[in-house]
Amino acid sequence: MDLQLGMAFYWKEDSKVHHWPLNQTRSQTHNQTRASETDNHNINACCEQVQFIQDANSVEALQAVRSAVMQQREFCVQPTGIELNPCAERSLRGTSPGTGTSACFQCMSSGSNGNPKTIRRSHDSWLRSFSVNAKLAAIDSADHYAIVGKLSHSLALYAALEAANLGADIHALGELRPDHQLNAMRTLGSSVLYATPTQLRQLCHRVKNESQIISNLRCIFSGGGKLDKRTASMVKRCFPNACLREFYGASETSFITMTDEHTPEGSVGRAYPGVQLHINTALNDSIDNDIADKKASDKEAVDKQEPCDQQRTHLAGEIWVKSPYLFLDYADANTTLANELAENPISTISSPNTNARWHNGYVSVGEFGYLDNNGYLFLEGRLSRRINVADQLVYPEEIETILNEHPAIFAAAVIPVVDKKRGHILVAIVEVEAEIDNSHTPNWRQELLVTLRQQLGSLKAPRDIIQVDHLPLLASGKPDLSAAEQFVQRH
Repeated sequence: MDLQLGMAFYWKEDSKVHHWPLNQTRSQTHNQTRASETDNHNINACCEQVQFIQDANSVEALQAVRSAVMQQREFCVQPTGIELNPCAERSLRGTSPGTGTSACFQCMSSGSNGNPKTIRRSHDSWLRSFSVNAKLAAIDSADHYAIVGKLSHSLALYAALEAANLGADIHALGELRPDHQLNAMRTLGSSVLYATPTQLRQLCHRVKNESQIISNLRCIFSGGGKLDKRTASMVKRCFPNACLREFYGASETSFITMTDEHTPEGSVGRAYPGVQLHINTALNDSIDNDIADKKASDKEAVDKQEPCDQQRTHLAGEIWVKSPYLFLDYADANTTLANELAENPISTISSPNTNARWHNGYVSVGEFGYLDNNGYLFLEGRLSRRINVADQLVYPEEIETILNEHPAIFAAAVIPVVDKKRGHILVAIVEVEAEIDNSHTPNWRQELLVTLRQQLGSLKAPRDIIQVDHLPLLASGKPDLSAAEQFVQRH
């Protein structure tokens, strides 16, 4: 019998969890779930009905999540070694829409700027998109989800819960190296994958020949960063039968846009079904006017989970979102941390205002972009990363996308360095492709700098490129910008 409570997650009994290798395959059973409830290594703390779960072992973490769902307990999967205050009072602050009697849970942002946040949201905010994605990609209980990240990352947790809700099998591969993940996906018959662009690059670089191509994967959702053109091309070569959909969103907003077959190059797609977008430009510095002018058809579109009649403008501005998928609030412990950062900034990357902001049902995470005439969204970057270089505003994300498309670069991060004359200059940290042999191309770094100056201009282009063996990454698969900044400061 499926556990299905109104407005709450449910875990279909035929949804099994598999590990790799096959002799370690485990199925979710009631006995295993009960056993996991008493596992002190897995369940960190329970307080005020909030169950904190360590992500060290994906299978055990999934069992604990299933147990929390069945017991209707609020839960949070956190990275191993991270200590949160489980008894901290939550901060509702009256800023986000209420959820009535809807069940709630907590997930964590990636913390790529060195400031991870614990985010509280309703079950319903994810449940609504489960059905949307299932319809878009024709996903059902016969599918098999490959989970290549840790469950403390909201993208991996979302994928696992979507699979459980649909009755699909779950392949827990978060502890494996990318080459072993590929072997597991091939052998277990994985058909659906949620991954960041960096995780996709790591997988594709392990496909050395046609015999290693994964033909059983049929649906890939890419999020958590801009999917560059070169990575998209590699994905299509390594997973030839997979439909690749890029989506844009944040831990606080969930899905905002998703690409389709008509999406122009450089865009992250049109508004996800049920989402209303507003670009707050300098010429229209209040979203109140837009809210007042919304048509009744927009409300009907949200109710039907269809694309709304979006505002169209080529003027860039702050992106505001209204949808059924928004979060509720931040856990109090991390709200306190954000306040401390505001008083004592510790990084040129970290912004005092990294938290999302609410206004009349709309939320902004500080991302800037614009809509074209057909409603396709183009991103420029986040306010928290925007840098002033000689009175010119620069978004490092734009430069990182160009670097990641270069054939010599595997992954890149662009870091600001304080400069007395210009305010800041930019430095790129890059992990090069394994095939690049510096003895044959000794001037590749200088040639790349020249190319960047030609494309971006002398102010926006990095002043230097630092090569590292491995770009520091978070558990989410995103670059660890805080660690990258510390590396640059040491050098």
